[in-house]
Amino acid sequence: MNIPSNPQQRRFGGRLVTAVTLTLAAIAITPTLSYASPTSIDDPTVGSAEEIRVAEEASSGIPETEPFWLSAGRKIAFPREGGHWEYGFWNANIRSYYTVNRCHGSSVSKNGHIARSMDTPAGKRSVAERWALQNPWDVDRYYYRVC
Repeated sequence: MNIPSNPQQRRFGGRLVTAVTLTLAAIAITPTLSYASPTSIDDPTVGSAEEIRVAEEASSGIPETEPFWLSAGRKIAFPREGGHWEYGFWNANIRSYYTVNRCHGSSVSKNGHIARSMDTPAGKRSVAERWALQNPWDVDRYYYRVC
């Protein structure tokens, strides 16, 4: 084992190890706000970011390029079912928030792992979040639904 003779090098190495250890511990104990449901998101009452993108592309006539990484930043849409839908990737989470004046919910999927909100009462915000990092191999999907 190579122990530095300089006290400053030893002290810096100890601080680095402590910082890394504390960071890993904080990540390990961070709670996630997700609710997994056994029901399928392949439901006719479910809308998705892909539907919104296709509708926008059809109305503008300009094709949108496919994203290579996660959907960066917050997106806002006003679905045909009404209400206000926010979705996207920001602050190390993929998120889907939906508010409408009827029973509703939202879901997110990362690499096939789904986080689904509970059925939410009219006028309240449904929340579906999943922790994520920006990796080129990740596939994210965003959904809203009405019940």
